[in-house]
Amino acid sequence: MGKVIHPEAIIPFVKRLEENNIAYSLGRSAMLYFFNLVGSINDWDLMVDCPKSKFIEAIAGYDWIDKESGDKPFASEYRMEIESLHVDVIGGFAFEVDGKRLELPISHIPNVQWHGMNVSSPEIWYVAYQMMGRKEKADLILLYLQKQSEVINVDVIKDLLANDYVTYEIREGLNTLIKT
Repeated sequence: MGKVIHPEAIIPFVKRLEENNIAYSLGRSAMLYFFNLVGSINDWDLMVDCPKSKFIEAIAGYDWIDKESGDKPFASEYRMEIESLHVDVIGGFAFEVDGKRLELPISHIPNVQWHGMNVSSPEIWYVAYQMMGRKEKADLILLYLQKQSEVINVDVIKDLLANDYVTYEIREGLNTLIKT
């Protein structure tokens, strides 16, 4: 099992995003760690919602690397790495579904925070992991949400279900979370 990377190192980076009014959320292993679904954080995955030029301007002074983005099934607008902080940034978080772009929201209300940083909705990452073909992680999140119904964000689920590009299999999983 990997080690837990502590958030103190990235908090100034995240504050810079907030100062520049850039919507963001922590995803992947940090989100899974926050919900006690994994025992370690491999790196920091931040989804951001802003044009690449605005993001680059906001992080002036940090060294960054452009990474490949948009390779199927991914359809995000850009991806960058801030190697010194172990941060992977995904701008315009999206997946391709039958030639269409399924955009996943990165922020939601109510906002869940960890160390003052926005944490992504597990419902969104259930969809993302399904789209990535990472069924084990998707099933882990779905089972967690089915057992911890008090953390379910019904509004996020309804928004996801309203998207015509969400696949039938994903719809089936999401529907198990809102049935009464």
